[in-house]
Amino acid sequence: MNSDWNAIAAFLAVLRHGSLSAAARALGLTQPTLRGRIAALEAATGQTLFLRGHTGLAPTPEALALRLEAEAMEAAHHAFLRRASAGQGIEGRVRITASEIVATERLPGLLAPLLECHPGLRVEVAATDRVGNLPRLEADLAVRHVAPTGGALVSRKMPAIPLGLYATQDYIDRCGMPRDWSDIAETHVVVGGDRTDRLGDWLAEAGLTPPRHRSWRSDSDIAQLGAVRAGIGIGVVQRPLAERFGLVPVVPDLTGVLPVWLVMHEDLRRRPGIRAVFDALAKAFARPMGPDEGAGVR
Repeated sequence: MNSDWNAIAAFLAVLRHGSLSAAARALGLTQPTLRGRIAALEAATGQTLFLRGHTGLAPTPEALALRLEAEAMEAAHHAFLRRASAGQGIEGRVRITASEIVATERLPGLLAPLLECHPGLRVEVAATDRVGNLPRLEADLAVRHVAPTGGALVSRKMPAIPLGLYATQDYIDRCGMPRDWSDIAETHVVVGGDRTDRLGDWLAEAGLTPPRHRSWRSDSDIAQLGAVRAGIGIGVVQRPLAERFGLVPVVPDLTGVLPVWLVMHEDLRRRPGIRAVFDALAKAFARPMGPDEGAGVR
C-alpha cells in the first residue's frame, strides 16, 4: 500500500467533521482536492471508507477500524514537526516599518511584553511614512495606512483609528472655541503639513476650504503633534492620543478615520519570530484603543 500523510489527514478530517465541505474548510482545501485524497486512500487500501447519506458522509466499519492507527500517525507527524522546528524558536531579527507616531507611541508598548518573554528576539523599526517594499524584503512587517498592493503579501485589515481636530485648553482660553470649520479657517491658527498636506487632502474630501493661516508646517507627524501640544494651534490628531495628552476636541462633528493594515511577505509567515510579532500586533490592533494606546497625528 502506498499512501501519504495528506491522505491520512483528509481521512481524519472527514471522520471528525462528517462532510467533505466541513473537512475541506478545516484543512483549507477545495472539496475536489479532498475528494481526490479520499479516493486515493480508498484505492490504496482497497476498501470503501465512507458512504454518502442524507446527513453527510458516514464512515464504514473499515474506516472506524483504521481510526486509531490514523490518529497515531497524526501524533507522530506533529511530533516530527515539533522536533524539526525545535531550533527555530521565537528569536532573531524582525524589521518593521511604520509611521513615525505608530513607531514612537504604540509599537514599544505593544511589543515590550513579547521581547521580555523572548530575549532572543531583536526588533528593528523603520519610523517612516514611506511605504517599504515588502516584496523586495526591505522589511519583514509593515503597519500601513494605505491598502497594500503587489503580490506575495499577507495582509490583515485592522479597525480604523478615529481622527479629530484638537487643541490645548491654553490655546482655547487664548483664542476662543471655534463654532465651526469656517471659523477655524478664517480666524484660527492651524498646524498642518509642508510638502505633504494630509490635512488639505482631508478637507478637500469633506468639501471644506483650506485655512488662511498656518503658523506651523511640517511633514513630520512628531513635529505636528509637538506643535499642537505646545498650544501653537489646532491640528488633526488621532483620538486616543489626544485623550492621552489631555487635548480638547474642536468642532467634534468634524471627524475622520485612518485605515490600518498589517502586512508581511508570505514567504516569512512560517518564521516563528516574525509570525509571533505579526500575531502580537494583530491582536493588539484589533482591541479597542484606549488613551494609553494612541497612535498619533496624521
